[in-house]
Amino acid sequence: NRHVLESVELLDSVPKHVCGKLVELIHRTVYSPGEYVMVEAEPCKNRSLFIIADGSVSLQRGEDVVGTLTKNSTFGELEFLDLVSTNQLSVRAETYCDIRALRQDDFKKLASKAPDLRMRVVLRAKEMLEESGQLGLLPETS
Repeated sequence: NRHVLESVELLDSVPKHVCGKLVELIHRTVYSPGEYVMVEAEPCKNRSLFIIADGSVSLQRGEDVVGTLTKNSTFGELEFLDLVSTNQLSVRAETYCDIRALRQDDFKKLASKAPDLRMRVVLRAKEMLEESGQLGLLPETS
């Protein structure tokens, strides 16, 4: 799991000793082709940061495929960081996928012991959204 976490851009500002603790929190799930990991517009139930260890998934908005992710890609960042309340896209396995997940509740428990952890990750997420031009695409929050 360590090599999988080291590939996650969102976590690149996290100190190595904390990453070692995050490794212990990673859960592994294998998805079959055609199986959905997330479904667009559904309430965020499984607020996890997903990391593709192997395989490929399609990103779908409605019936349209808007992208593909492969090994070492991540998804679920907006949901993981509580920036949205519903899934923004459907994520569907195109091949057999080995997907690792860092669950939000596990992350929060660790962050309660490492106070700057959540701030580092949120700031890095904001930078990444700004760089990609996606920050302005977030839904309005009240």
